[in-house]
Amino acid sequence: MKKLLISTAVCAVLCVLMSACGRQVVASGYTGDCTWTLVASRGNYTLIIDGNGEMGNYPLYALSPTWIEYKNSITNLKIKQGVTTIGVGAFYLHENLTSVTIPNSIETIEMFAFLRTGLTSVVIPNSVTSIGLNAFSRNGNLTSVTIGDGVTSIGWGAFSDNENLTSVTIGNSVETIAGLAFAGTGLTSIIIPDNVASIGLGAFSDNENLTSVTIGNSVETIANWAFSRTGLTSVVVPRGVRMESCAFDVGVRVTHTNPIINEARRSSCDDIATPTAQSQPRPSPQAQASQRPRAVSGCNSGTPGWGNSLGAVSFASARTWQVGNQTWSDAVTATACQKTSFNGGSSGDFRSDCRSNPRQRGDLFSWCAVARFGATLCPSPWRVPTRDDFVALDLAFGGTGESRLATEQFVRGNYISYWGGSFGGSSSSNGNLTNQGFWGYYWSQTEISARRARNLYFDTRGIVNPQYHGDKNLGFAVRCVR
Repeated sequence: MKKLLISTAVCAVLCVLMSACGRQVVASGYTGDCTWTLVASRGNYTLIIDGNGEMGNYPLYALSPTWIEYKNSITNLKIKQGVTTIGVGAFYLHENLTSVTIPNSIETIEMFAFLRTGLTSVVIPNSVTSIGLNAFSRNGNLTSVTIGDGVTSIGWGAFSDNENLTSVTIGNSVETIAGLAFAGTGLTSIIIPDNVASIGLGAFSDNENLTSVTIGNSVETIANWAFSRTGLTSVVVPRGVRMESCAFDVGVRVTHTNPIINEARRSSCDDIATPTAQSQPRPSPQAQASQRPRAVSGCNSGTPGWGNSLGAVSFASARTWQVGNQTWSDAVTATACQKTSFNGGSSGDFRSDCRSNPRQRGDLFSWCAVARFGATLCPSPWRVPTRDDFVALDLAFGGTGESRLATEQFVRGNYISYWGGSFGGSSSSNGNLTNQGFWGYYWSQTEISARRARNLYFDTRGIVNPQYHGDKNLGFAVRCVR
């Protein structure tokens, strides 16, 4: 009789867990100080995080959460009261995750927490004080973000590359908006509250639809390129702000009362002689001849990058960067890249030479395209850099000129902020984009063999290699030097 009663009790519990309202417990486990449970209901999968304390951390490429095998099934995330942090990389690449409930007990949202998900909107409660690096970056369906009044700092690239993000409310306690925090979004307007003291490098850059900005009265510093490549035509800057001379695009009318402008970096953006689509010089006879197929080892009619034309070629912007004795252009773009991918058909029918990428990152060219169209990509006095140019660039930044594990701060402070580079990723020989937001590749003209050529490489982990090598049929970005 006792066994019968126990069995009946167990069955009752299972019924509650698995059958009530059509719900079924699929799996469960631990994450840091907390537990997780995956529940299925009418075809929808909800991940529930419960407990008192911190979730586990899951550094990208190093460690995955124990629910990882179900990540493509998870559509909803419910974090219960008592959980205090959302861990590093916890929901990275959960591309079918469309909704999240964040309780008032969460204090920190760590880096990469919701990188590349399917979230459509996010409400961050007042309990949260900091949002980490790239925490909500590259969520193509994200349209709305509300940041609670407890948040004091918004990390590097926290909401970057969300092209459909059109509505952002910044809480009244935010003091720091870090570099690239809202770069590459669909914002048309933004109100920066009075409590904000600093706006970082490129914080609102590459927002082409941004036409209205209200800057709070407590802002003390606006860093270079904070509002570059936007739709702004005018802006009002509060009294006493220390504004880097490249904070806004050339031509934006800045109305202010006694700002303090950092003159030391003025030359870095006043030199705008870089050719654009409208101002590129007519190609020389030598450059015109370079557009005809020529013998290049490892490149032929059956190689990506051996097509008919790049279309109109320009630079992503008119900015230039002076590093040591070198002057560098912005990334190269080409109109033929906008509608086609690498392989357009069978051998001899390759209709394009590059792969479209977000404009600010530069399009991705095969090395064969660089070898064939070098004088078009980098018209005189510009040229495609050599391996030695990349070594000199690294040495000018205080590097070693060799492959090494530096630091993320070194990469972001030098190659991103002061060289204007990006983690634009690469493309495979079939045109598939990979590693956007994590790795940066730039071709040199230096050939190694029939198969490979030299390139500059850096990534978000802090790895730098100015003498890296890649297969010629891969798509990398191109910067010009003079």
